[in-house]
Amino acid sequence: MEAATRLAREQMSGWPRLIPILGHRYISGDPCEAGNPVWSMWQSDIIVYGAGLGEYFDREFINPPPRTSPGQTKDIPFWSEFIDYAWSEGEDEGDD
Repeated sequence: MEAATRLAREQMSGWPRLIPILGHRYISGDPCEAGNPVWSMWQSDIIVYGAGLGEYFDREFINPPPRTSPGQTKDIPFWSEFIDYAWSEGEDEGDD
């Protein structure tokens, strides 16, 4: 268990840090610039909730839209890859 925990910490240390916004909504703090996507993260269910902070606030509080698909937002190392993989897995199963 100690070896697994150490390995997980080593792997996670290279991931961009996430800044909590509200509930289970997060934005990447790296790179620290405009246009970082906002994600909804609940365990391993991670989806893009806005192409940037402004779009997120509009969608969360004013005009809830359909889900933003991968490729419509800026890539963030690890997190974008995770979402792209999950999205492709869902398409394979016929999910919309």
